[in-house]
Amino acid sequence: MEIRDLLSKDGYYISPVVGRSMLPMLRPRRDVVVIQPIDTHNGINSHLKRYDVILFETSKGYILHRIIDIKDNIYITTRGDNSHLVEKITTNQVIGLMSGFFRKNTFVKTSTMFYRLYSRIIVSLNLIITYKTKWCNHSHNSE
Repeated sequence: MEIRDLLSKDGYYISPVVGRSMLPMLRPRRDVVVIQPIDTHNGINSHLKRYDVILFETSKGYILHRIIDIKDNIYITTRGDNSHLVEKITTNQVIGLMSGFFRKNTFVKTSTMFYRLYSRIIVSLNLIITYKTKWCNHSHNSE
């Protein structure tokens, strides 16, 4: 059964984390994410905002990344917390929204103040590192 079908039938989808792109927050094969469906009745973007972690589908398969930008309520830019590469998708590729994750026996909700602060810090650090890397490469290539 497809993930979209499970979300529609059960109202959630639970899966272990596989890749390393969301380190250090999500640890592969140790943490388990909970994905909630997005209510499209009010428009998909009424539920999505910057810093949310979404599950979306590409030609490469399913990807779980953080939203870093939304343009015109259609185009979404995402990035893994452990990556400098961005994925540009459209809202019709979004399958669900991470509502939290299990670490050992503890459920961490994405609605907590701690989690929201962490999200903003990790995105800001990632942007600083990306710009510093681009600047250093540009300076080095200019010599």
